[in-house]
Amino acid sequence: KRALAKHDLKMYALALEDYSKAIKHGCNHANAYYNRAVARWNTESYSLSDNIDDFKQAIKIDPNHDSSYYNLGLIYKSQYLPDWKYLPHSDRQRETQRLRLKAIDCFKNAIRSNPKFARAYVRLGEIKYDMELTKEAKHDFIKALSLAEQANDRKIEKEIREALKSRYNSYSR
Repeated sequence: KRALAKHDLKMYALALEDYSKAIKHGCNHANAYYNRAVARWNTESYSLSDNIDDFKQAIKIDPNHDSSYYNLGLIYKSQYLPDWKYLPHSDRQRETQRLRLKAIDCFKNAIRSNPKFARAYVRLGEIKYDMELTKEAKHDFIKALSLAEQANDRKIEKEIREALKSRYNSYSR
């Protein structure tokens, strides 16, 4: 509870310490691992591998932890975006494809766990669009838009409309 309070107050470094202590002392709740990763994400001590481990542990404890799948997908998605100039072109393509597929798997699992997870559909659509699967991507964006409209979530609705407009110039249902 103390870690959550610190987390809510955006005292991420202190929350991170408390989550780590709780986990060390036997707290085996998916949210403890998830929240520790999120707290770490918001500190300067961010560790990609530690966050991957925490999100995976949260999923191991709760195979329906949609937020852990989503954030793990974000990590994989962000890893294929840098320009890996040090790798030969074919290796870069292979690594990008591997990370895209891992991200897709994570976003699909987030959707399986929570079929109304609009942002997961958006991220899935972004990756499919990057892979030139434009019809599939558009379907995911439209599904996300429909879910956002149903939830009356104007913020995500605006993000989706901008994503559709930038990728398809105009769109119709």
